Amino acid sequence: MSSGNEPPDKSLEEKLADAATKFLVLGGGGYGLYNLYLEDIPKAAISFGISLTTSLITSFGQGLMVPIKEWVHKLGKKTGTAVTIGASSTIENWSGIDAKYLKALQAYCYALEVEGFKADLPPLELKEIFVPIRLDSAPNNSADSDSIKRIWELLPKHKELVNERYRRLAIIADPGYGKTTLTRYLTLNYADQSHRGFGAADRLPILLLFRAMHGQIQDAQTPSLPELILDQVGRLPRCQDLEVSVQWFKQRLDQGKCLVMLDGLDEVPNARRELVSRWVNWQMQAYPSQFILTSRPHGYDSSLFQGIARVGILDFTVKDKEVFINKWYRTVLWHKKWETLWERSKKRSAEQQLSETQAREQCEAEAIHAARELMGHIVRTPALNDLAKNPLLVTIIAATYEAFEYLPDKRVKLYKKMFDLLLENRPYRRETQLTVTSVEESQPVLQQLAFSLTKAGQEKFTPKQGSEWIYYRLAKVQLPKPIKPQNFLKEIQTIAGLLTGEEGGLYEFTHKTFQEYLTALEIFEQYSKDYLLRRLDNSDWREVISFYTAITEATPFILAILDNPTPEKLKFARRVVIEERSKTQAAVKEMLVSQLAKADLGAQANARVKLEQRFSKLTLQDGKLVTSEPITLAEYGLFLEDQRSKQFHSYATEQTIDYLKQGDQPVQNISDVDAQWFCGWLSTQTELAADARIYHYRPFFDDPDDKLCVVREQVNSRYANLINYLANARWQEADRETENIMLGVANCKSRGYLDVNDIKAFSCEDLQLIDQLWLKFSGGRYGFSVQQEIYLNCSGKTNYKYSEKVEKFFLKKVGWEKNDHRKSKMKYAMSAPRGHLPRINVYTSQVEFQRIKRSGFHSRFKPRNIIKQTKILHLSFIVVRIISCVVPPQNRTGLKERNLESNRGKEYGE
Repeated sequence: MSSGNEPPDKSLEEKLADAATKFLVLGGGGYGLYNLYLEDIPKAAISFGISLTTSLITSFGQGLMVPIKEWVHKLGKKTGTAVTIGASSTIENWSGIDAKYLKALQAYCYALEVEGFKADLPPLELKEIFVPIRLDSAPNNSADSDSIKRIWELLPKHKELVNERYRRLAIIADPGYGKTTLTRYLTLNYADQSHRGFGAADRLPILLLFRAMHGQIQDAQTPSLPELILDQVGRLPRCQDLEVSVQWFKQRLDQGKCLVMLDGLDEVPNARRELVSRWVNWQMQAYPSQFILTSRPHGYDSSLFQGIARVGILDFTVKDKEVFINKWYRTVLWHKKWETLWERSKKRSAEQQLSETQAREQCEAEAIHAARELMGHIVRTPALNDLAKNPLLVTIIAATYEAFEYLPDKRVKLYKKMFDLLLENRPYRRETQLTVTSVEESQPVLQQLAFSLTKAGQEKFTPKQGSEWIYYRLAKVQLPKPIKPQNFLKEIQTIAGLLTGEEGGLYEFTHKTFQEYLTALEIFEQYSKDYLLRRLDNSDWREVISFYTAITEATPFILAILDNPTPEKLKFARRVVIEERSKTQAAVKEMLVSQLAKADLGAQANARVKLEQRFSKLTLQDGKLVTSEPITLAEYGLFLEDQRSKQFHSYATEQTIDYLKQGDQPVQNISDVDAQWFCGWLSTQTELAADARIYHYRPFFDDPDDKLCVVREQVNSRYANLINYLANARWQEADRETENIMLGVANCKSRGYLDVNDIKAFSCEDLQLIDQLWLKFSGGRYGFSVQQEIYLNCSGKTNYKYSEKVEKFFLKKVGWEKNDHRKSKMKYAMSAPRGHLPRINVYTSQVEFQRIKRSGFHSRFKPRNIIKQTKILHLSFIVVRIISCVVPPQNRTGLKERNLESNRGKEYGE
């Protein structure tokens, strides 16, 4: 689609002229012909046929010779002019202008800039810690798993002239999702030629920041993009004397050989954002190069853009978090500790020196241990797991955990902890103290600064502006020697790392959420709630209000929204009350829930509201709390969407039906595995429970239509960690937690191991629940009853009788090492054999071992004389016990429940 003032595309004749010119300038040889065919000749021209093409090129060539000859003396006609430009470009390339520009970009983007948080981080290379983010190229099609892409899949490949579908990209995401880091990462890869390793076509990278350039935009076409690029490039280090011109950049833009990245549209002031958006739209339409625009959602008005592919950034999966945290610890530990120790050791004698291999191996071991501890803390705390959804927040969490070895579970508490770290703890640890040493004194000064900025609708400020805003607040701080406001700001930038900039005389907070958090604190301490109530309709103040309600309460804001509801404000109210659990009066919360049920919030939000309401009104049936009506396809679609975005289980990503659009139709005839996985997902949705209790969900089916309903049961809080580990596919931690729970249930944690008598007396209810949890979250692949089934299939009998043959078959089936009870060789992945997990080892005394051996039920393993204990194979007692404990599900209650075990092999094609 083109706008009314969109420049026309080149004609076919012009494209052919450009292509043939390139062919001749490149020497007319094989390489020139290759480029001519693959990159320049439009496919439409090829379809003309051989005879037409021959005639055309012959005629064209005759007319072309004259301008080529004239080129030596002066510019000729259009084609001759094109040859001149092409030849001039080649000469400039030989003179190294491209190389000099790319080297400057490489240096500019080489370091990782953690936008929003620096903590006590050493200098880091961007590529050392970058984790590829996942993009949703079809954010409105929630069932299409093929829409999940990495950035290189959307950019032109080596043999493509252009990927027209994604030639103009708008990457829209909330703060902290890595939009700026992504543009810097791309710039660096194109600058150092690493893009070729991803199969991407050569492009000249151009990185423009709206916050630095928006003031130069006068109208929809002024200045031109080449003019603006030339001005911004001239501000790069080492590029002030770069011998390029507007025509130099225009030529490359016209040829489609540039990758233009425009970062941070949301950072343009509201008053100028529409004008700047229209300018961006014009430039994107005017040049056939690749464009990437980034913005927060509130800064992007799709009605102002034509032909732009909007792309979202998905939350980190558990695997993304794990990879990021491992890289983070590996890199930080190396630069902060082991690199220094290695360098120091070089000054010692040869015998006392560390090799680089030794240092890196030890660093790797420590990083793995530290990352595992932090990941365990994150995944076993649902609120924290939800919070750790983007690179910035994971970085904040990692740095805060490293400093305090403790993590709060709510965002506002985490930010408080982080400011304690940056304004007091960290400067002390670095032996470089702020002049204002107490966070209780320095933070109010920053609150005044943040409030003044937000009130003015700004993110950037000059040192003079900032000094005026904080002057009186800073003067109240009792100091032995007063500090000037300008010096205070400089310390906050260089020591605390909460401000960045001053290049060009401008400062800003390192991330806008810091400004918003401090603004909320200032309003809470110095103003009434009315100040924010008057700004409730302004979307730019929503994050401030969100922080404010977390500090105090949400009731007055929810009442104000209910007086004048709109879909966007209602969704914001739901987020504050239901997801963030801000304090709200019960009656007001009920009013909100009622209003949400009647409002049209969009398919996904409507389904979420209905699911929450369903579990707030359960009925009692056969002594169990059960959903009064079957689960709908729209509600089931929320589960599929979550699995698709997190890529937990491949079965969910294979679904192609858009369940969210199926409305209130009930889920029926669903497979057993899908039903169990859906119920496992429900256990992770903390907003479904109004209290802090731990719940277990399991499916049952409504006769005669086989519609899916759900039973909810409260379970002991000791199962909370296991549920969260399993829900996040943390199989190793879940295996350890299972053994830990069993030690607790058997009351033998102090002893540290289970023995035969513990297993004999073990509660059937606990074994059943552990088994159900493993079955549910593994889709019926893991669990005690799976191992029971495999054992019985190996023996062909219903009663346990030890034999070497049975043992051999069982070990092979479940993938356990014979004569090896160590867990170091276990495979913690869904690709492991069925029944591989969980693995519980049981010890028995010498006397008991001999008694068992005499009874014919024994182990082939020799007693260990040192500790007088013998390891007995897991199946020897666990499987025997669960034969009597694990009862087919349909026999437990009057509710109709399918036997998952009976269909398990069929589900996995076994």
